[in-house]
Amino acid sequence: MEVREFHPYDLEDLQFQPMQAGYKEETISTQQGMALKEAGDSFTATVNGIPIGCIGLVNHWKGRRYVWAYLSDEAGKHMVSLTRAIKRWLKYHGEGRIETAVDCRFEEAIRWVEMLGFEREGKMRHWSPTGDDFWLYARIR
Repeated sequence: MEVREFHPYDLEDLQFQPMQAGYKEETISTQQGMALKEAGDSFTATVNGIPIGCIGLVNHWKGRRYVWAYLSDEAGKHMVSLTRAIKRWLKYHGEGRIETAVDCRFEEAIRWVEMLGFEREGKMRHWSPTGDDFWLYARIR
């Protein structure tokens, strides 16, 4: 697995994992990728040049950011190295409060975000474009 700069078109090239696939049609475009790139630091994980994950931060204000992550089905084979890369990245981008949201039905993502050091703060009802409930998580350093 290699890590490189995030490019806005990476989201369109990413073959989203099944639990995130519905959001690709609803929210993902090159324009959205450009907005995410401008919103804060980000990177793309690739295997043989093919994106398997795009991760980044949206800066709200000093000391408060939101982390987003879109993964492909292929990312599962590389979760150990991907998790290590994100933990290392968060060391340098993790000051203050970082929030994220996880679909309440997505057990693997819940385990993963907790493994990354995030703590559950509460349920956000009807949070997604499709009306699904999500857990709010935060990591404070």
